[in-house]
Amino acid sequence: LVALTKAVENAYKKGVIICAAAGQIVPGMIWPGVYSLKGWVIACGPSKAGDLPSAQSIWIAFQDGYVTIAAPGENMPQAGWEGGICTNDKPALGTGWGSSYSTAFTASVAALWWARNYDTLSKMDPRDIVPLFRHTIQDTCTPWKGGYDVAKFGPGIANPNKAIVAVKPPEDLDVDCSGAFKVKRVPGGTYRNVTLHAHGSGSIHVIQPVFVEGKLTLISESSGTISMSGTIICRELEIRIKSSALITADDLEYYDSCKVDISHAGKLLAYIAAEGPMSGSVTGPTIFNGSTMFAWIHWRHGRKKVDISKDWMSTVHISNDWPGRWA
Repeated sequence: LVALTKAVENAYKKGVIICAAAGQIVPGMIWPGVYSLKGWVIACGPSKAGDLPSAQSIWIAFQDGYVTIAAPGENMPQAGWEGGICTNDKPALGTGWGSSYSTAFTASVAALWWARNYDTLSKMDPRDIVPLFRHTIQDTCTPWKGGYDVAKFGPGIANPNKAIVAVKPPEDLDVDCSGAFKVKRVPGGTYRNVTLHAHGSGSIHVIQPVFVEGKLTLISESSGTISMSGTIICRELEIRIKSSALITADDLEYYDSCKVDISHAGKLLAYIAAEGPMSGSVTGPTIFNGSTMFAWIHWRHGRKKVDISKDWMSTVHISNDWPGRWA
């Protein structure tokens, strides 16, 4: 899948909207729909009449954020033959079901959206196009009826009439958490700039994919904790840790640049996919354990510049091995 991964990411960076089937009765996520977790494609799931998910769907077993949007996928008109496929030469109108129909439906919405808003979209940074379309169709969708889990089923069903005439720029998100036993969860979605600030023993958790078109700032101090098990992708990344604080990240990605500043017994443990350079400092106090930075980095296009300074009590370990688990 190496070639497919590069092709899909390249398409995303050039502003090409890829709509992919999410599947519905398979035992797990499928390609290329799985790239929705990276923000590169729109994974489409089937809906049925009554603003409900298709009865065939078992998305509850899939990862949070996998399904981007739903679209009609049951009782869809389909060309066929009387009596079944190839039983005779008499054509007949039949019906079909599945996320393949949802994908075609969503792709047509994307094409009309591009055509309707071409003057605006053609002047934008190509990397803004896919996030903008994703945010627009999610913001204008018809919500599910019955209280279905948005993290598993997506926010609802694509609404062509609203989506085609809308260009919904993402907004900034600021999450601040302070106080022992205080926990805040970051809502998945597409944002312009994001700041997460955990302090005073507060804890911030990222479980669903978060896509940041601009800058992501992570600040953890005074025994605060930021824990990221969901994917976070951003253009520019800044990490600031101090006073026995901790940041862990299972899937953190940036394209343009990253600055890290860790001090006073802070700790960073992160899997990072990177394209731009990394710089910063890791400095520890003089009396207790020094600050620590463990980073496993996958460089998309060859190793870029790494400029991390440290004092004699600090630990900096940047590996290109990508071990797949914490060392």
